[in-house]
Amino acid sequence: NQELRKVGGTSIGMMHGIPTNTYISEWNEVDFDIYLVMGWHLYEKFYRDMWPSHMKVVATGCFRMTPEYFARRHQTRPDDIAYFPIVHRNSDFLMAETFRVAEHFSDRTVYVKMKAGRGDVEQQRFERQVEQAPANVVIYEDVVAYDLLLKISYALGAGTTVSAEAVCFGVKSFVFDADPKFKKYYFRNFPEIIVETADDVIQKIEDIEAGRATYNFDGLDEMIAMPDQDFFSVMRHTIETYTDDSQTGAFASP
Repeated sequence: NQELRKVGGTSIGMMHGIPTNTYISEWNEVDFDIYLVMGWHLYEKFYRDMWPSHMKVVATGCFRMTPEYFARRHQTRPDDIAYFPIVHRNSDFLMAETFRVAEHFSDRTVYVKMKAGRGDVEQQRFERQVEQAPANVVIYEDVVAYDLLLKISYALGAGTTVSAEAVCFGVKSFVFDADPKFKKYYFRNFPEIIVETADDVIQKIEDIEAGRATYNFDGLDEMIAMPDQDFFSVMRHTIETYTDDSQTGAFASP
């Protein structure tokens, strides 16, 4: 980045999703002219004092929110559910709890979408787990998770960035907190979406559908920004309006 600046260039970086662990050492040392993050909260609460003051931080929301996805993000969809597992020390427990949710909502499809590119050990574990799946569980094998977000009303995760991205699609997202030894689990900063067991998930869904509770999408806009344009429009605006004297370290959006 220093060499690029010497020749008058502008460096642009992008945070890799939303962390399961709040503190990631590599993120303490970022240095770009423009740095893209999904939401304001992580920067404001944890990284503001670590990042250079000249760096313009831009909260963009979903990095893969194309114009096509943006136009369809609030389309009508069934009350189906998806679970997005990740490599986790308690993955057997989390899958079993997801199956309990599926058994309770037996009239709905419950998708399970494993992130692509997992190693052989994790893939074999996953295959063993789904052998016990109820009949209404469907293994979703397409690579792109965003397509699945257009098919569901509820999302379950356990530390995946998709849990935040789902909110931008109007999906009611809940995050399992299954490891109390994990002291800096980032999603605990948003307790309204935290669940510990299948019973918690079932209760939240039933409360929403019975009108006893609402899902507060607006209250999650610091976890992940929800701009009124797709990602590419936000990015275009950021580049077109960038000047050296705009390097304030403040968040920017169109």
